[in-house]
Amino acid sequence: SNQTFNMKIIGKRPQTLTFTTVNETRIDQVLDLNGTSSAGLTVSYSITAGNSIANLSSNRFNCSRAGSGTVRARQAGSGTCAAAVAVDQTFLVKRPLTLVFDAIGDMGRNQQFVVKAVVLDGITNQPVQVSPTYSIISGPATVNGGQITCGNTTGVVQVRAVATGAAFFTTTETASFNVTNKQGQTILFKQGESGGLRD
Repeated sequence: SNQTFNMKIIGKRPQTLTFTTVNETRIDQVLDLNGTSSAGLTVSYSITAGNSIANLSSNRFNCSRAGSGTVRARQAGSGTCAAAVAVDQTFLVKRPLTLVFDAIGDMGRNQQFVVKAVVLDGITNQPVQVSPTYSIISGPATVNGGQITCGNTTGVVQVRAVATGAAFFTTTETASFNVTNKQGQTILFKQGESGGLRD
């Protein structure tokens, strides 16, 4: 038998956007933007802050300088879906660092010495004014600032250096040395006298 069905049209279906990014990214990396629509529609992007440090190519954020950037994700809707509320994400673009430990030879028990790691810009390979912090990962030694004190037992010591800064990405490097039964020694270049030896 025939039946009648009454239906009310209330408008387009709503949709929501999900858009998350990392808090920090490196200047030498491309950031893939991953916004999604609950309706399965294609998400578009625009830079609302930080045009001077990056550009957009489709859904890829290409960084050229350090700084702060804000990207807006939006979806304009379709014949059946209403436009979504735009979502902004702000993140920092930082320069990479490279840590290079000075060589550490075998050390004697209870010996003290100063450990040193040079901090370089990861792109230009030039030194930067960033002081690393040191910690002992394992082994018979302690560290205070940059001074390491070997323990009274022998074994392998692992040292970690961490460098970071407002414009730089946090970088970690490790080095190791042996604490032996032999008496330790260090070789030091003199400082301050005239000559042709550079730092």
